[in-house]
Amino acid sequence: MAILRQSPWYQEILQEGETRGEARGSKQAAMTILLKQLTRQLGIDAVVWRQRLEALSVAQLETLAEALFDFSSEADLDDWLAQDEQVSEL
Repeated sequence: MAILRQSPWYQEILQEGETRGEARGSKQAAMTILLKQLTRQLGIDAVVWRQRLEALSVAQLETLAEALFDFSSEADLDDWLAQDEQVSEL
């Protein structure tokens, strides 16, 4: 088993797993913060929006977190997501 752990293949697979885990953790943290912000800023049940938000990348979630400061209603969130979805399709 020790020989296997020293192999380049094992090390590569281990590194890939760590990288994927870190990315998932970053996205989960961004989602948690954004859902709390949406609830506080707009007074909406952000869990309802979770599915649409999960489709976003970490960079998109960060951009949304900044844009949220300019939102005054749930419609603003819907408009932002619709616009972002159109840009993603291009």
